[in-house]
Amino acid sequence: MISLFKDRGMIIEDEERAIEVLKRVSYYRFTGYDLTFKKNNIYIEGTTFETIYRHYEFDKSLRLMLMELIEYIEISIRTQLSYMIAHKYPDLGYRDSSNFLNAEKHERLLEILDQELSKSNELFVKHHRENRNGIFPVWVALEMATFSNLVELYSNLKTEDRVKANRIHAVHFSFPLEPAVQKLQGLLEEQAIGSIERMELFLEFPQWPRAWQQNPWISSRHQGGYLLEVGIHWIQMIQQVFGPITHVKSEIEFPPDAHQSESRAKAVLRLHNDIEVHLSGTDRREGEERVSLVVYGDEGILALENWDNLYRSSKETELQPVPVDGEDSMLPILKQIIQILNGEPGKIYDFYDGYNAQVVLEALRNPGEGFTDVRAQLLGDQSAEVII
Repeated sequence: MISLFKDRGMIIEDEERAIEVLKRVSYYRFTGYDLTFKKNNIYIEGTTFETIYRHYEFDKSLRLMLMELIEYIEISIRTQLSYMIAHKYPDLGYRDSSNFLNAEKHERLLEILDQELSKSNELFVKHHRENRNGIFPVWVALEMATFSNLVELYSNLKTEDRVKANRIHAVHFSFPLEPAVQKLQGLLEEQAIGSIERMELFLEFPQWPRAWQQNPWISSRHQGGYLLEVGIHWIQMIQQVFGPITHVKSEIEFPPDAHQSESRAKAVLRLHNDIEVHLSGTDRREGEERVSLVVYGDEGILALENWDNLYRSSKETELQPVPVDGEDSMLPILKQIIQILNGEPGKIYDFYDGYNAQVVLEALRNPGEGFTDVRAQLLGDQSAEVII
């Protein structure tokens, strides 16, 4: 197997380790993670065994984390549905189809719950079966519901009941929640570099798509490109930390192929307070990629380099690393949702945040003459709920 990998262009620096990994993971499972690193069954130049193994380990960790987080969410949803139904409808109101939108769907769900209750050996179920004449209140019945049953029940609630069930909606923007961004915002609030004068945003890549992102759409002009795939997250972060972007001026260079995404980008994003963010984008950078924001103040500089490395300088000192408290999380937005579901403070971003970032992105990707004023398109925070 090792020789087969090498014949196809994979770099293996430690063959003994590779053999041990394949004994644990198996060849066929491992090769399921190398598909995006191949072209015509040959590995893309520079592909290493360790890179593919890191993708496998990341996927495993992500699945375990998701299982834990989904359990928290499922328990919270189950509790809120039980609470709302028990307080809105008397006694066994959850069994009354007139309390739901679609009687047929409701009857099917009741059949499923009754089947699960009839065969359950859980002590609390046996107690109600033997001592309560087989009458199961909603908080007992819903303990037998799967997550998909809970979703079906929720979707069949009347509109006013869905509102009472405390629906939470959020768009998946998590960059502002990362510890390095939180630290950056804290230093800005402390006036650590004085008054902000200007900013620079670098979206610079040696190639696009990256070696591990080989798929048909990520390099397409309509669906892909680094401005859409990466830039949108920095735009949304800037809007959250520094305020609305109100004017956009850009120059975009595309390759001759009309289907390919942008190659070079130069732009100015002007904030509501007239501070300007100068954007530099390219897919021809020499050396490693740079995805960074540099904030220039009249008393120093803050630089957020490659997503999570923060640096600071003053008039007297060069840029130095800034210690960042807290651990990076693969899914910070889900942790915030769980906190809110548990009645604790949490921060999530809603449709309006996502829409406003998209307005700026569209102005950036579709240059006009001079500055494009996007203020009329921006929405205020009108959210009562947020969509996942």
